[in-house]
Amino acid sequence: MASFSSTSFSHARYSTFRPTYPPHLYNTILSFHTASLTTALDLGTGHALVAREISKSFAQVHATDPSQPMLQLAQELSGNHPNISFHESTAENSDFLDDGSVDLVTAGQAAHWFDYERLWPELGRVVRPGGTFAFWGYTDPVILNYPRATELIEHYGSSTDPNLLGGYWQQPGRDIVMGKLRAIQPPVEDWETTRVEYDPKTREGTMFMCAKMKLGVLAEFLRTWSAYHGWQGRWPERRKKVDDGDEVNSGDVVDELMKRIREEESGLSGEGVQGGWREVVVELEWGTGLVLARRR
Repeated sequence: MASFSSTSFSHARYSTFRPTYPPHLYNTILSFHTASLTTALDLGTGHALVAREISKSFAQVHATDPSQPMLQLAQELSGNHPNISFHESTAENSDFLDDGSVDLVTAGQAAHWFDYERLWPELGRVVRPGGTFAFWGYTDPVILNYPRATELIEHYGSSTDPNLLGGYWQQPGRDIVMGKLRAIQPPVEDWETTRVEYDPKTREGTMFMCAKMKLGVLAEFLRTWSAYHGWQGRWPERRKKVDDGDEVNSGDVVDELMKRIREEESGLSGEGVQGGWREVVVELEWGTGLVLARRR
C-alpha cells in the first residue's frame, strides 16, 4: 500500500492502464442496495474511478485514500463531478462522517489492504441500518486461448525469485485478492452477506471483467502492479525498453516477461503485424470476487 503513496510511483500510468468496471457490476451492486441513495463512501478510491461512477446514483460521495498524490490525481480527473468530496484518510478512519450517515460503502481493488479489526467497528458506526457495502477485487489476467502466456504471467507474478515479481507483493493483501476476497468475513451478527465470484479458467460464476487489449497495453498494465514498483526499487538500473531495437538496455522484468511470451506463444510473436507485437490484440478475463453485505 505504501508504494501508491510514493512520489516515485507512476499515478498517471495507474489511471491510464488499470482496467475499468462494466455497467453490470454497478447494476449488481445497486440491485442489492435497497436503502437510500443519499450518501456513499468510496474507500481506497485511487484515481476515483468508482467514486465517479457511483456519483451518478448518489447525491453525495465521499472518496478517501491515504495517498495524497493519488488523491490529487483523482481530483484532477473528477472536476466535473461536484458531488464528490475527497479526504486523505485510511479506510479505518472516517471521523469526518457522522454516525449512521452512510447508505453505501464501496471499495474496488482496495479491500485486501484494510485492517478489518479496526474497519468493522467503523463501518458499524457510519453505515445506517439497512445500508450496504460492496467490496470487490480481481486476480491476475488470463489470456484466453494462450495458456502458456497465462502460465508465464502467473509465474512472474508469484515466484519469489528476486528477479521476478512475486516477492515484492505486500501480504496478506496479495493472498486475499488472489483468494477472491474469501478471507473478508463480515461479522454475522451485524451483516447479511452475499458473494459473487468468477473463475476464468473454469468459466464458472458471474464474469464482470474482460477486455480486448493490445499486448503493449497489457505490458503497461503489469507495470501498474505494486509489486512492479517494489521490483523497481530493488533493480533501479533495469529500465524498460523504449523500443525492441535498444541493444544497450536489457529492459525491465516486464520486457523480459513479454519476450518470453512472444517466444513461447507463436501466435503472439507479432510477426507480420504492422507495428509489431505491441499491436497484437488479445482477449483477457480476470477472476473476480464481489462481497455484498447489508447492515442488519
